[in-house]
Amino acid sequence: MVGNLVENNFRIWDFVLSSEQMDFLVESDSKKESFSNLLENLRKEGYLAKMGESNGELTLSVQKAPESEESNIWINILLFIATIGTTFGVAGYWYLYDGNVLKRSFVLLCTSNYPGCA
Repeated sequence: MVGNLVENNFRIWDFVLSSEQMDFLVESDSKKESFSNLLENLRKEGYLAKMGESNGELTLSVQKAPESEESNIWINILLFIATIGTTFGVAGYWYLYDGNVLKRSFVLLCTSNYPGCA
């Protein structure tokens, strides 16, 4: 089936089948249009394709699309809240010490008998 879809859009010169993907050595007069049509047809069948050029020859790699899981919306919300919280937390800390956060941290470090502060 995949070979037929590729053959409908490209001239196939050679191919290699493996357990994970199918590699084709192809030729076409209009590469972009042919690849676009192929990609659309492959997506309907649950496959992904990658086109490249190797040693001046056009290659296609086709593999089964990974099955996607339904995302958990609560993880996204939690990450968004954490991002907002840390952004405002750092900005507030920066504002509180007039942008001298690093200098203040070094002074605090040196007053605590840190060996690097001679």
